[in-house]
Amino acid sequence: GVDLPGVYTYQTLHEMDDLPRRMVVIGGGVVAAEFAHIFRSFGSEIDIIARRGLLPGFDAKLRSAMVRHDLAGIGIHEGTVVVSIEGGTRARSVLLASGEEIEADAVLLATGLVPRSESLQGLRKRPDGAVVVDRHMRTSVEGVYAAGDVIGPPYLTPAARREGMVAAENILGHPAVMDYTGIPQAMSLRYDYAVATTGAGDDGSINLSAPSPAGPGSFWDVAAGWSGVAQIRVDPGTGRIIGVAAGVPGASPLLSYIGYLMKQGVTASDFDDIVEVHPSTDGVYGLARYAASMLRQKGSEPHER
Repeated sequence: GVDLPGVYTYQTLHEMDDLPRRMVVIGGGVVAAEFAHIFRSFGSEIDIIARRGLLPGFDAKLRSAMVRHDLAGIGIHEGTVVVSIEGGTRARSVLLASGEEIEADAVLLATGLVPRSESLQGLRKRPDGAVVVDRHMRTSVEGVYAAGDVIGPPYLTPAARREGMVAAENILGHPAVMDYTGIPQAMSLRYDYAVATTGAGDDGSINLSAPSPAGPGSFWDVAAGWSGVAQIRVDPGTGRIIGVAAGVPGASPLLSYIGYLMKQGVTASDFDDIVEVHPSTDGVYGLARYAASMLRQKGSEPHER
């Protein structure tokens, strides 16, 4: 039933004539969550069907905060699949493998992106169609470069832009490589939610989380016991920050800068003398100072870079 009127993708939502009373969103990623939040704020009843779970790329505490504070009132069905979209002249319901049937005036397909590389013959590709490139963005064919969604994840506009710049530099004879370290993934609900990581594992790392300071965009939630959340992961041997997450207004630009610093090898103690803007929702800096203090007390002062 994916061809029925009333079934949309994020690229065809502009064709919607009326606000649906009930919408089913199929998918568990950022696009699914953002549009579910948008239509819920408009007054639609929303159900999300997430086969692999909702937002698997985000930390569990961050996901919990999103569901509790930004996706409240939305039905979330995890670990199940859609069998069919039912309807006659237009979509009317979604049938799940569990046997449950959910009424819907509209269905949004948000199951993820797939590289469209059918026309690119002679290039080495992965099973999903993504064109294989090296760190210089070179394909398997001499003189041919590729960048953006056609090479697969992370499917992020800023990453694709940087990939294109790396490809152009190499085409012009200026050696450059693509580094994905610290590139943040973010989504905008009522608060921003963003994560950045170096890719290092959790084994032995210092993991800290705390409520964020109340600031612009979160003052009026304090009475309800909520001001956002901040998290940090630090390598105990070097003091380097290896992961950061935040769920606060303005988290996206914050993680852009800290993600870049992580790529440069920033340590927790580098934030010892930072003076923040006040009022601010940036709880990451306080966690960095606390992590550095923990390391000093343990006698493992972060190494100089």
